[in-house]
Amino acid sequence: MKRLPVLLAALLLMALTACERVTLRSSHQPDGARWAYADSLVSAFTIDSAAGPQRVRLSLSLTDDYPYRNLYLRLRLVPPRGPVQTATPELVLQDPYGTWHAERTWGGAYELSTVLNDSATFAPGPWRLVVQQFTRADTLVGVRSVSLEIRPRD
Repeated sequence: MKRLPVLLAALLLMALTACERVTLRSSHQPDGARWAYADSLVSAFTIDSAAGPQRVRLSLSLTDDYPYRNLYLRLRLVPPRGPVQTATPELVLQDPYGTWHAERTWGGAYELSTVLNDSATFAPGPWRLVVQQFTRADTLVGVRSVSLEIRPRD
């Protein structure tokens, strides 16, 4: 009878960790909130077996020092075999009047999260995803963090 609480706690822990099905979670905090061209977020991950559709989400944390209303990114997806896939999405961060399309946090940052691909498929093997800022300036000020998450689409 004394083992029942321990067993229940172990089962609860197993159930909670089983629900957290994340293929990749990676984050980068540029030094001094300054993101340079050469300062990429490089994420390596391995797909063990044929996975179903995956949701690829990018999150940003920006300060008032960020000088533009948009952000261009260069994304490079390096598969286990075959050609490298490249995309250059634009993230619109503010409307023409300067109103942010992001949530203001207690720390004074603007938090933005967007889905880059809602149904990405990955063949088994090692992958690499590179996220690079691709704007007019060599170094962007006001970028506190860039995060990437890939998880099964539910």
